[in-house]
Order: sequence, then structure tokens, then C-alpha cells
Amino acid sequence: MKKRFYCLPGVLVSFMMSLSPSFRFSNFILRMFNSEVEKNITIHSAVRFILPTRMKIGEGTTINAGSLIDSRCHVEIGKNCMIGRGSKLFSLGHDLDDDFFKSVGSKITLGDGVVVFPYVLIMPGVIIDDNAVILPGSVVTKSVPRNCVYGGVPAKFIRRRECNPSFSHNYNVYFGV
Repeated sequence: MKKRFYCLPGVLVSFMMSLSPSFRFSNFILRMFNSEVEKNITIHSAVRFILPTRMKIGEGTTINAGSLIDSRCHVEIGKNCMIGRGSKLFSLGHDLDDDFFKSVGSKITLGDGVVVFPYVLIMPGVIIDDNAVILPGSVVTKSVPRNCVYGGVPAKFIRRRECNPSFSHNYNVYFGV
């Protein structure tokens, strides 16, 4: 039986970031251990990470309070994304057909300009393409095309977005809320 040993830096980074009230300090810690995280991101307080050394975050992205990012199988978040309060991204789960529920998972990808409203669950292997919107409380189990709005449990197509937004986030506050 193969055992998984998780890297110590990832565990330490997760612990230090969970105690930080300042998003500037959280950004500093995250970037110290992960070169694939851009400078101008906002991570609010009480955001939890599982192995933050295995993720990529584009500039202008905001991750709100109470969110959980499980990047054991890698998570890639594009530029200018917004992840709402209490949202959870799981890159690892279990095989329901295995007698011992072995761990299975795959990379989660969020394109540029993706908006994930509060309390959304995003499951392993999901790709959410550019400028897509996920409505509050949705469970995303399948990939979402560009410029589409999805919602529900499980998340289903609601409508196409008529606009093609091009914006940039820049939060100049000292403490996340």
C-alpha cells in the first residue's frame, strides 16, 4: 500500500496563513513558498489552504474569507478572479467504487475573470473557462464553458453572458474582512 507524505513547507504555509489577519502578510507568506502566485492578489482572513505550494494564482484575484482551497492535485486560478466567502475547491476526493475508497483527484482550473459566488463547491477535475459565473450555493461537478452562468445542485447551464468583461482588481486595504 502506497503512503502519501505531504511536504512540510505546504503544511507550515497553511498554518501560518490561517492565523494571519492581514492579506498583505498572507500574500507574502504564500509567495515566499510558491513562485507561481502573482503579487497583486487579495486573500482575506480565515482562508484555509491544503498544500498551497501546489497552486497557481493570477494577479488581481480575490479569495474571500472562509474559503478552502485543496490543491493536493493542483489548482490553477486565472487573473482577476473572485472567489466568494465560504467557497470550497476540492482537487482530491475518493473512488466510490473502490472497497477502500482510495484517493482520486485531478487539477482544478479557473480561467481569467471567473466569478464564484459564496458557498460554492467545485469538485476535482473541473475546468471553469474565462468570464464564467457560478451562482451561490452551487455544486460544480462538470466543466463550465466561457461566458456562461451556471447554478444549482448539481450546477447546470442558466444562460450565456452578453458582456465580455475586462477589468482588474486592486484592493488597497490593510486588513481583509
